[in-house]
Amino acid sequence: MDKLPEFHLPDKPLLQQLVHEELLPFILNKSAVLAVMDVFKKEMADNLARTQTGHKNTSGLKMGNTYLTEFLDGTENGGFMGLDLGGTNFRVTYIELADRRVVRELLHKDTVPEAAMCGTVDELMDYIAGSINRFIDKESLFKESRIPLGFTFSLPTVQQALDSATLIVWTKNFRITNGLGEEMVAKFRSSITRRQLQHKVDVVAILNDTTGTLVAGNYKNQRCKVGVIIATGSNACYMENATGSNANNTGSSVIETDWGAVADNGCIDWLLTGIDRDLDRDSNHPDSFRFEKLFSGFYQGEIVRKILVDLSRKGVPLLPEVVSRYDHPYSLTTKTVAAVCEGTRHSEVIDLRQCDEVTDLVLRRICEVVTHRGAILVAAATAALLARIGHPTVIAVDGSLYDHHAIFRRCLHGYLGALSPIEAEFISVPDGSVLGAALVAAIAQRQTRNAL
Repeated sequence: MDKLPEFHLPDKPLLQQLVHEELLPFILNKSAVLAVMDVFKKEMADNLARTQTGHKNTSGLKMGNTYLTEFLDGTENGGFMGLDLGGTNFRVTYIELADRRVVRELLHKDTVPEAAMCGTVDELMDYIAGSINRFIDKESLFKESRIPLGFTFSLPTVQQALDSATLIVWTKNFRITNGLGEEMVAKFRSSITRRQLQHKVDVVAILNDTTGTLVAGNYKNQRCKVGVIIATGSNACYMENATGSNANNTGSSVIETDWGAVADNGCIDWLLTGIDRDLDRDSNHPDSFRFEKLFSGFYQGEIVRKILVDLSRKGVPLLPEVVSRYDHPYSLTTKTVAAVCEGTRHSEVIDLRQCDEVTDLVLRRICEVVTHRGAILVAAATAALLARIGHPTVIAVDGSLYDHHAIFRRCLHGYLGALSPIEAEFISVPDGSVLGAALVAAIAQRQTRNAL
């Protein structure tokens, strides 16, 4: 297992002590990590028990039923579409399945314009529907029957059915003026009708990016029963037995944990540092998704920046050019954190070879500590999930933080191996949320056909 490297400031014991004291709250001992695992286990069990008995959920974990009860079984054949709306960017894919293999795949990437990001929900859906129409026409996809489409909608919702989800709150870059409490598939279908697409596509499923990643991972390896997103935000889902889920059917159901929000009910307030609290207070969505704010790709660079600025204010003699460069919120990115941890030059960070020794060593130390804390928190949450599943499994993972921060990824694997006795293999599933949406559309169509 990767351990946090030793830290020394040669001939500067007082400065070394000052840096150590600043970073000490971010260094988690074994008892703290085990306590985090226990919190996750309790929150999962409590939420599922309350759901079964009809009591109100007070857990930070949503543990929502996705109403997806099966994976591919090999009988799904034909053409299917997937749509992934995750923020400013969205993706559309078309796949053709034959004997459980994707034999043709097309991918289109688009950007949501600013006007649609801050207008009404109808304007957003109209733009997406228009982009889908252009994709279908460009690739000459429409034949005679409507193409089943799965919609990955990566925002907080309450799901009522596989093809029905009500929006709870707008997050990420969205500043939409309405839509809360409305059913998103109905809104999207209305836009499809306005764009005269109703004879081309049939929206048969709505899902979260985590569920899409799990389904895409199961397509690659049928032992895969867990999906994890580690990107600008973070979430996880897994296949739960019906006796432990709120599924209204026999068999199993994929449960979305929404683990990025586990801290929102105060269950791990003891873990938060002063800088964590400041970051949450100053964020676009205070008091929400506080767990993912401790490590996710959107926030990791900001944590490092806040520590760096705080140390400078306390008298640590850092290179002025570095401090001034990162004086503004979110000016230091997680991409830079990864580069510093790896000791490589990066266009967004001042070449460390031109830094004085103190700035070089202190910046590296901050990045290492924040990276290791993030990796061990994700490992603790994953270990709790494995304990609930109770058997070896494959974990499908997607996201920019996991893909592009090599030290974080390596630490996550090492810490999980140390924390969990249950064997788990990670598989990377690039574009899993959009491929998974198309695969879920195939599953939904097969279930509808078999029910006739």
